[in-house]
Amino acid sequence: EYRRQRQMCIRDSPQLLRVAESLNGPDFVPYNDTIFLKEPGLGEAVAWHQDGTTHWNRPDWHPGIHGFNFMAQLCPTTPANALWVVPGSHREGRINIESRVADNHGSTRLPGAVPMLCERGDVAVCNRQCLHGSFANASRDRRATFVWGFFRRDTVLDAEVEVPATRPGQKAARRRYSDSCIQSVSYTHLTLPP
Repeated sequence: EYRRQRQMCIRDSPQLLRVAESLNGPDFVPYNDTIFLKEPGLGEAVAWHQDGTTHWNRPDWHPGIHGFNFMAQLCPTTPANALWVVPGSHREGRINIESRVADNHGSTRLPGAVPMLCERGDVAVCNRQCLHGSFANASRDRRATFVWGFFRRDTVLDAEVEVPATRPGQKAARRRYSDSCIQSVSYTHLTLPP
């Protein structure tokens, strides 16, 4: 069911693909998709972080190099269960989060952070380099969010990443994103209706 809904969100939503094109240009690729589910009173905190891992030291670094995420809300969000972001932080480069929390007297309630408040059915957009996280869901409200990300194709081409081991005794590997690998998931072949 999840796979069907995920495919429907992307394939049957030319408006969202147009947004992706407006942010990344006409040659873009999907990054990943996942679902965040925080049950009432059970959803644990997700520490402040930035999603990008591969491009921080590239000479052509720019605020959008790690792409962005669409986040489709299946339930309304509240300050108690929402994702929190520090607007504009994607322009700062790699942030020393430990130092930022220490400068805030050890509090993880960072100045300038705001909750992404959405209604059911809303789709929010967040730069993957934005400093973001969420607090434990101590509320009575569930948070369920479909997340799927996109990159400009030229920022993925020939990028090399570490692939962590998933089984005991397995070694981590390295993967380079070749043109043929990227082409298999590219959206450049789509013709969007007017």
